[in-house]
Amino acid sequence: MNLSPIELLGEPRDGQLETSSTKLAEHLFDEVIVPLARTEDPGPRGRLQGAPWRAAGASSFFSRSSIARMAPADFVFPGGGTGDGLVDALADRWAAEDETGLVAAVPRLRQLVESLRDEVGNDDGSVDIFCYTLF
Repeated sequence: MNLSPIELLGEPRDGQLETSSTKLAEHLFDEVIVPLARTEDPGPRGRLQGAPWRAAGASSFFSRSSIARMAPADFVFPGGGTGDGLVDALADRWAAEDETGLVAAVPRLRQLVESLRDEVGNDDGSVDIFCYTLF
């Protein structure tokens, strides 16, 4: 069943800060990413290393990159520069790496891209001049 973001989440109320895409992203994280990280099946890359939340005394869970400078090729957007293309590129890569749990998330990513596209399409780009008074 392929529901649109509005059918899935309902129409956002006026003044509501959460958008359809925000809710879709939260659901993707809570219902797909976190369970995959906690799964007993280590998958082809092995089980997620490190605590899901910041451990006391840890400075970082990230390691310093071995690349000192980025090249123009590092900024190429996979999938031809579109959200749909990016999802297709991710799906292809995850399938090639036998990441079945991530491949299963592709329909949700497609819904998220559709929701973001709709939100951008409804935005005329205007800025309220009073937003600058906050700074």
